[in-house]
Amino acid sequence: MFDTIGGLPVHALVVHLVVVLLPVAAVLTAVVALVPRWRGPALRWVVGVDAGVALLALAAGESGERLQERLSRAAGRTVAAEHAELGGVVPYVAAGVLLAAVLALVASRRGGTAADVAAWVAVAVAVTAVGWVLLAAHSGTESVWRDQISGTDSLLEDDDPSGG
Repeated sequence: MFDTIGGLPVHALVVHLVVVLLPVAAVLTAVVALVPRWRGPALRWVVGVDAGVALLALAAGESGERLQERLSRAAGRTVAAEHAELGGVVPYVAAGVLLAAVLALVASRRGGTAADVAAWVAVAVAVTAVGWVLLAAHSGTESVWRDQISGTDSLLEDDDPSGG
């Protein structure tokens, strides 16, 4: 189920959703939690969005493990080890965003200081989530594309019409 779809790795398909949607969901969670008039009804929707993103993050993690197994068998060694370590944390980061949204929702019903503290917790979690997703995505991109891109700079210089 998490290995391939139509001959393509599920991970390559699902991970792009997580790389885009998890930071967006994290920032949305923080913004809605910070604005008092948005806290009530909007936070219920945000919790739903965050739950969906958390499920996508789990699918990305599971499919990443399947891809890692497949590539490691083919290469006879562990492939993209740093990315596997960083990416393995992403489902927990997504769960943290979901928990921050739930905390903000519960605290918004109490109002006052509880809601303000929960909002700042959501901001801290959002910053962490965005940073972690960027690290994991960068390491994955690097592991896939570094060898293909290295050495192509000279090809681009030859095609530069400005002569620079």
